[in-house]
Amino acid sequence: QKDLSEESMISLFRAVEQISSSSEKGEVLRRAAAQLDDFNERLTRTYVSTVESISSSSEQGSVLRAAINDADLSDESVILMLNTSQNISSSSEKGSVLRSVIDNINADNPRVLGAYFNAVESISSSSEQGSLLRDIIERADVNANLLRGVMKTSQSISSSSELASVL
Repeated sequence: QKDLSEESMISLFRAVEQISSSSEKGEVLRRAAAQLDDFNERLTRTYVSTVESISSSSEQGSVLRAAINDADLSDESVILMLNTSQNISSSSEKGSVLRSVIDNINADNPRVLGAYFNAVESISSSSEQGSLLRDIIERADVNANLLRGVMKTSQSISSSSELASVL
């Protein structure tokens, strides 16, 4: 049942920041995300601020994926989620979040693509970077901006075999 007002959700997100346990924060945020049909920009800003207060990479990733998978996201909300994903320290967890958002990528919006490629560049693992670049080519609407972004971002891949697999 989706009956909490926007103000109630924002108050909930702010209250969750005071919880010390990452797993408890994650549990509340996942349940809250399931209650929302739509993450407008204001809700998303408050949600990602709360996500940033979580110390566990796996909980941060899980909570971001919950919002990405459970709600319709505007381009602005996708950008906020992508920017927040850069704070996740684990390459595999960050990659998992980025994989989950690919279907929400508006390849016609250069700001959305820029946020996605910046997040990919923030990953330390060449294999994860390469995998994400191949995934966006396979799953998103490919256009010139997307291909330029893939080419530019591929320059940050340190492994020549991984780079070759992308190109």
